[in-house]
Parts: sequence; C-alpha cells; structure tokens
Amino acid sequence: MNSKSKSSLLLAFSVAVTLVIAPSTTAAGAAARAAKARTRSDEMSKQAPAQLLAGPSVPRQPHARDDMGMVWDPLRKQVVLFGGKYQPDDDITGTYYGDTWIWDGSAWTEQHPTTSPDARDAVAIAYDVQRREVVLFGGYSPALGRLRDTWVWDGANWTKRNPASSPPARWDAGMAYDASHHEIVLFGGTTGCDEEEGCTNFNDTWTWDGANWTKRSPATSPAPRQDLGIASDTSRGQVVLFGGRAGRNLSLQADTWSWDGSNWTLRAPAHHPSPRAAVGMAEDPRRQKIVLFGGRTSSETWTWDGSDWTLAQPATSPPGMEDMGLAYDVRRSRVLLFGGDSNGILDDTWIWDGVKWVEKPRTTPEPRQDAGVAYDPINHQLVVFSGVGPPGSLSDTWTWDGTSWTQQHPPVSPSARTGMAMVFDPAIGRIVLFGGQPNDSPGPFPSYLDDTWTWDGATWTQLDPLTIPGRRTRPAASYDPISGGAVLFGGLDFQNFQYTLLSSMWAFDGTNWTEQHPPALPAGRFDAAMAAQAGGGLVLFGGCCTGQCCAGDRNDTWMWDGNTWQQAELALSPQARQSMGLAFDPGNAVTLLYGGGGGAGVGAGLADTWTWNHSLWTPLHFLSVPGFRQAMGFAYDDDLGQVLMFGGVGSVYRDYLNDLWTWNGSAWHQLR
Repeated sequence: MNSKSKSSLLLAFSVAVTLVIAPSTTAAGAAARAAKARTRSDEMSKQAPAQLLAGPSVPRQPHARDDMGMVWDPLRKQVVLFGGKYQPDDDITGTYYGDTWIWDGSAWTEQHPTTSPDARDAVAIAYDVQRREVVLFGGYSPALGRLRDTWVWDGANWTKRNPASSPPARWDAGMAYDASHHEIVLFGGTTGCDEEEGCTNFNDTWTWDGANWTKRSPATSPAPRQDLGIASDTSRGQVVLFGGRAGRNLSLQADTWSWDGSNWTLRAPAHHPSPRAAVGMAEDPRRQKIVLFGGRTSSETWTWDGSDWTLAQPATSPPGMEDMGLAYDVRRSRVLLFGGDSNGILDDTWIWDGVKWVEKPRTTPEPRQDAGVAYDPINHQLVVFSGVGPPGSLSDTWTWDGTSWTQQHPPVSPSARTGMAMVFDPAIGRIVLFGGQPNDSPGPFPSYLDDTWTWDGATWTQLDPLTIPGRRTRPAASYDPISGGAVLFGGLDFQNFQYTLLSSMWAFDGTNWTEQHPPALPAGRFDAAMAAQAGGGLVLFGGCCTGQCCAGDRNDTWMWDGNTWQQAELALSPQARQSMGLAFDPGNAVTLLYGGGGGAGVGAGLADTWTWNHSLWTPLHFLSVPGFRQAMGFAYDDDLGQVLMFGGVGSVYRDYLNDLWTWNGSAWHQLR
C-alpha cells in the first residue's frame, strides 16, 4: 500500500452548475452522482421512524479489497484471509475490514471467531509451522492508527498475545516463516508520511518464537522500506525479500535479499523484475520456487529458483495490480490470488498451477448497485444487467432461474450504464430497457442516454422508435396494467452545464414512446420508485428533488389511475428517501417497499419494510431483515409468487452487495 494514501493532504475542486426544474421536458437536476456519497438529511413530514432491526447481508465471498493478510494454513489445509480495505480513488476514508475467511480449494467461507483483531489493513502475516498457528502483527486502523499488537489464529479463534517486547508500531512490513530456525522473521514497514519530513520507513529485523519478539542485529540489511515482497524458501533454508518502496520519497526498488537466520545477503541475479512494490509473493514448495506476481500496474509473473529470477509467459494473467493477497495451496499444489488494486478494487479469485493462470469462474454476479433488474415470466428468470461495482463499470447480463445464476453472453448488448429504466412488458413479451448514464461518463459533466432495448430471454435488440422520452437517468419505471405498456416518469438530465429535474411521463406501446399529458404531475425528481398497486393503476413514492440530493429526499405518495395523478393525503408515511425498492405483490394485494437512501451521513441507508394497499402505508417489523441498502434491484417473481431483491449498496460507503432475498408476504429469506 502506498502510505501516502493514509497521510497526504487531500485536494479538491468544485464545478459550479445550475439546477433547472423542468415541468415536462428533457433534463434533470442534481448530483454529480448522489450514489457516490448518498449523504442524507432527516428532513421529513408525516413520517414514521425507520425500522432499526437490521442485520448485515451475508456475503458469499470476501468483499472487494486490497492490502489484506493472506496465508496458507497447512495443518487445516486452507488459506486464511484477514482484513484489508476497500478504498476507491474518490473515497477519502475507505472501508476497513476485520473479517476472517477461509478458502478450501473451491469456495470462500466466512469465519465467526469470538474474538478478533480490530479492522485494519497492511498487516504482516505468516504461518508458524512449529506452533501450528497463523501469526498476525500490526497494520493500520483508521480508529487506532498504526498498530503493534500480535495475534494468533488457531483455526477457530483469534487470540491476542502479550509479549514482553514487540517491534514498534508499523504497517506494510514483510513477514515470513524461517523453517531452518523455526521462527517467524519480520522486516521493515512504515509509520507513515508527512509533507515536511517525507516517509519514515524501518529496516529492522525481528524474530518471533511463539512467545516473544527479539530484535536482531544483522551485519548487513536492506535499506529501510515498506510494501516489500517476502516469502519463505524452505528448500534452501532461507527467507527471500524483493523490492518495495524505500527512502523518504518512496522510490521503487528491484533488489533481492536472502535471510539465513542471522544475516541478510544481497543477491545478484542475472535477471530480475523491474523496480516495484506491493507485489504478491508465495513459496511453491513442490516446484521449489518462489512465485512473484504484479506490483504497481504490472501483470507479470516471475519465479525465483534460489539464484535467478525467470519471467513466466502464461497465455492469460490477472490484470496488473498491487496489494493483492497471494498464498500457496499445498494440498492442491497451486497459488491462490485474491483481490488487489487494479484501477479499481477487485474481488476476483485466480489460480496459478505453475504454468498458467486461471480465473475461478464466478457463480454469482459481481456485487453492484444501480443495475437494471426485471423479472421475465415467459422465460422464468430474473434478469440483471450492468450497474457499477468494485471493479467499476459492469456490462454483463445475468439470469436467475430460481436455483442458480447463469451469466449470459448475447452477441450484442446495451453499453455499460447505471440508472436505466428496466421493466417487463407483457404486451410484447419482453423486457424493455431505456436510457441511463454511461458508466464512463461520471460528473461533473455527465452525459445521459436515450436508447431503447428489449431482452427476449437470450438476446438484446436495439429498437429505433420514432419518438423517445429524451436523455435521462434514474427515472421511475413500471408496467402499467391500465395502459398495457411500460411507463416512465421523471429522471435527471444534464445539458449546457445544467442539471434538470424531469417531471414528464411517457408510455411505450412496443414500438414507440408517447408523452402523456395528464392535468397534473408530481414534481420533478429522480431515484423515485413506481409500481403497480392493488385496485389498479400505479403508485409513485419518494425520490430526490434537490441539486445535491442531500436535503431534498421526498416522502410523498402519488397514484395514477390511467388518466390523472392524485397525491395521497396520509397520516403515516415511510421516511423521505430515494433509491428504494418497490414492487407489487399481487398474491398479497400489496405494494412492497424496502430500504433506500434517507439517513444522515455518508453512505446512510434504510432497512425498513412497508406495504401499500392503495390507501395506507403500513410498517412491518422483523427480527431479521436484509440489512441497510439502497440502489438495489427489486422485482416480483410470478413463478415463485414472491418479491425478489438483488444487490445494491450497503450502509458503508461503497459496500456493494450481490445477495438475493425473497419476500413471501410475511418474512424475508436469503436465497444466495
């Protein structure tokens, strides 16, 4: 990890834009992406308190992250992963993890120890063969700063040790097991950087004997550094160190050193990787080599045979990255790679068999928010398209058949986007998709889309309507049982340096879009929700109505009867919000609402459940709910007779989700 990210000054700039309210034209107002900050106020009228009984979603693999600790546990024949962080470039604070996972050769499983180290990244970690436990030292915690604590993992629980002496607090140190001397070796690390003094790095060497740390005094040592690569070399009785960032200016290194139990020796290989840091390094004892991958933006794979480095030439490789987790799976004779930073924080898993890299196939969609989601009753599948997740832009299509996820590979697809309208239209027997924001068009000067596509269960087809609603993102959309077609309302546009809130309404007849002109319309907004309701027609709730979407979420309820909009006068309503889930449940004759963004603070979300019966909102309370989230997919499964909810973003900034839940009329249940 580049320690500058923890201590450098933050610079920011702003661009002035104007908000325009448009009663029935193309344009829309607000946010150089409210989805990135999701800060909300508590402003509300006629509102009930949000439900607080919320449990976190259950992930099926570690969230995207980098700078985690990862090591092979030979006694239990599994890879252990701890901590790390998720910090996109535009996120000031990041999300730090304190979770523990194991990899059994085919799948990740989260562990639930009774005690655990605080959430942190940039730990030093190694397996202690002599004492049959994983050892973790130090790291960086946003709450505690740099750390100097020592923990051990016994396969079920973490235990904090209290040695008489310890290395000074640090992060980004290197640590590996010295098999010849039955002890763990720790080298280097950093205390951070400041503008005047530069970066302070260590070049001290410490050993751990299971009870205490001992500072060693080698005759020679590598220069002070952080983000070095280090691994055991048991076949040659050494520990090998490569590269890192050295000096106050964090210059990249390309030197190779070996530790023999008492001294460091500078090696002089004929070949070596270019200067780099934050590499992954792991020993491959079967082939008696050390494997090195990545560093900075490199996607190179190198092996060390004790005297020289050799550049491997695999046909495919993981993307260039740094700060990934790398560990050798002895049971299966292969190297495991997880996560890392590659112009986006990753959550993919790769396997190196000594010759080639193979990506572990995903069995679920990437975690994401703002995807297009709709249920196709003809083909009996929930369809998920695009959105944005840990890797950034997504342009994939997935289907859920009630049992498993399948990634589809149609010959053509809409471009990657967020904020599109997507709804099944039974009149034409297809899913209709309209507009959205290209994932490569962020603020402050975004561009929006006005294209129309249909999905027939196997392929995407672009249509060419004579009339279209105009460019927009984040409109409310639903099938209207009265008109018998897909309907759009509102959304956001940006033209001529102006955001414009839209309040226009459009209907699709399978060929063309037609603007509707009822005598009155709800105020312009985006990220509202719209769905069918009991008794016929549509219900529209909430949305965002201000330039920054921080103090202007709405909690008004409107009903559409096929000719006019009418605002409901209610004594009790859900809290003001946007980006919530809303779907009609015909089996229970209610419209179901869940979550959304509406709390104060960065990434704040709601976790309450409400039902609408055409005249009243009713809050429901449960001991277990899917957890705080917004910008999720929400659709009614005609075959299952239940509402499905997919993904979204959780209460922590950029905590992308890919879990799947059902609502059966009385309770929430997690499927995947």
